[in-house]
Amino acid sequence: METRDVRFIGIWGMGGIGKTTIASAVFGKYSGQFEGVCFLDNVAEMQRTRGLQYLQGVLLSKILKVSITIASVYEGMRIIKERLRSMKVLIILDDVNQKDQLEMLVGGRDWFGIGSRILITTTDKHLLHNHVVDEVYSVNLMTRDEAIELFSLHAFKQRIPDKDFEELLNQVVQNAGFLPLALKILGSSLYGLDKIEWKCTVDRLKDMPDHVLAKLKISFDGLSPSDQRLFLDIGCFYRGKLRSYVEEILESCDIGSTIRVLIEKSLLFVSPYDTIEMHDLIQEMSWHIVRLGDTRRSRIWLPEDIEDLFTGNLEAEAVEGLSIPRDYIRKQDCNINETFRKMKRLRVLEVRATNFCSIDPITHLPSSIRWLDWEGCPLNSLPQSFEPSKLLRLDILESTTIQKLWSISKV
Repeated sequence: METRDVRFIGIWGMGGIGKTTIASAVFGKYSGQFEGVCFLDNVAEMQRTRGLQYLQGVLLSKILKVSITIASVYEGMRIIKERLRSMKVLIILDDVNQKDQLEMLVGGRDWFGIGSRILITTTDKHLLHNHVVDEVYSVNLMTRDEAIELFSLHAFKQRIPDKDFEELLNQVVQNAGFLPLALKILGSSLYGLDKIEWKCTVDRLKDMPDHVLAKLKISFDGLSPSDQRLFLDIGCFYRGKLRSYVEEILESCDIGSTIRVLIEKSLLFVSPYDTIEMHDLIQEMSWHIVRLGDTRRSRIWLPEDIEDLFTGNLEAEAVEGLSIPRDYIRKQDCNINETFRKMKRLRVLEVRATNFCSIDPITHLPSSIRWLDWEGCPLNSLPQSFEPSKLLRLDILESTTIQKLWSISKV
C-alpha cells in the first residue's frame, strides 16, 4: 500500500475458500489511508439483476459521498475516469465473472489517482490475466489445524474443540474438505446439539455425494418451515437489498421468521452498507432447492423459467414470488395477462425488464400482490381489474408515464 503507482491486485480461488473474507480484512485495515473507498460486493449478481449502469452509480456514490445516477454505461465510464483520476481510491470488486465488469467499472490505471489500489476477487484466473493485473494472490485451502479452529469457533463458540466431540469433529472437518464456508455453515448448524445429533449429521455427510451443495443443505434441513421459507425468499429475490427493505417485505407478507436466525446459522450476513448478503454457494443452494425440490415452483426468477411460466409450461397457480430481471426478453407467444389471472397466490412481483409490455399491454395483475416493485413502469395506470386490498408497498421508481394509479376509484 506504500507505493505511489496505481495497482490492480487479484484475489483468486475456488468458491467458499475465503476470498471475500480476505478482501474485507484489507478494506477494514487500509480504507482510512485513501481519499475515497468502495467495497462493491456481489458484482456478478448485481450486474444480472440491476445492470452495470447501476453498479457504476453505486461506485461513484460511495466514493464521492453524493447520490449519482448514470444515464448509460458509456457515460458512467467517462464520469468515473473524470471524477476519480485525481483521487487516491481503494476499490474492491468482489465476485467478478465477466470481462465487461472490469472494463466498465475500473477500466485502466489512468482512471485513478496516484497510490490507488483496485482489488478484484474472482474464481476465474483468466479474467485477471486479461485485465493485466499487477499481482494475483491464490487462496489455498486451510490446513487441518486451521480448519478445526474455524469449525470450533462456530460449533463450540471457542477456538479449542470439546474433547468429548473430538472424533466426530474430525470426521465433519474431513467431509467438509477444509473449505471455510462449509466449516462455518456446518459448525453453526451443530452448535448446541448433543453427540447423538452430531453422529446423525456425520452419517448423512458420509452418504452424500462429494459436492459441497449437498453438504451445505444439512443446515437448511435443520431450519423450521418458516425459516426455510424466509431463506428461499432471500436467496431468490432479496440478496443485496437493504435490511430495512427486506424486513418490511417480510412483515407485509406475514412470514413468521426473522433474519436474525439465518445470520446465527451463518447462512446470511449483513454488509457494512446494511444490505442482506449471502455467499454465492449458499445462494446456489437456495436455487437448487427451489428448482429441484419444489415441484410446483413457488418462486420464479430465471428468464427460461419465466418463459415457461408465460407460455403455460409451468403451473401458475403455485407461484408466490416472481422477479423479472433486466435480461428477460419477452417472446411473441407469451400470454402474460392470462397467466396473471391464474396466479392467486402471488405475494411479490418485481419487474426490471424494460420490454415487459412491448408486445401487448398489461390488463391484469393478481389482487393477491402485497409488494409491487416495477422499475420504470410504462403503464399510464394500474389495471382496472387489480384490487389493491392486500397491497402494502408500491414502488414504481423512474416511471415517466404513470398519470394516476387507477383509472377508476378504488375506495
